[in-house]
Amino acid sequence: MKLEPMSFTAREAELLLEQFLETAAYRAWQLLAVSVLTTHVHAVLGVPGDPDPEELLRDFKAYGSRKLNQHSPRGRQAKWWSESGSRRKLPEEKDVLAAIQYVLRQECPLLIWSANIPELGLPQGRVV
Repeated sequence: MKLEPMSFTAREAELLLEQFLETAAYRAWQLLAVSVLTTHVHAVLGVPGDPDPEELLRDFKAYGSRKLNQHSPRGRQAKWWSESGSRRKLPEEKDVLAAIQYVLRQECPLLIWSANIPELGLPQGRVV
């Protein structure tokens, strides 16, 4: 590794959630669930059409970095994210629900958030 591993703070987790909600709304995507852990982030999205998942990941990383650079107590970081990231398409509703449950069941999260998902009995907002 060339750089020290990144570790998010609780404040940075809040900043990321704010930005993810804003990015999803602007792009007309539906943010379904988010968990921010100290070393990485999980998110489940509903998007119209069949966009390249790499584009979605790129947008969230880019806008998340901008928000963190502007508002994190640490200020501008050389690198907030690793080069890659998982970006699976979820073709069926059961796959989406399973992914949401996975995201919401993360151990030791800084923050967990979900959209209103009646199938799981979840109201919109912070879960943890």
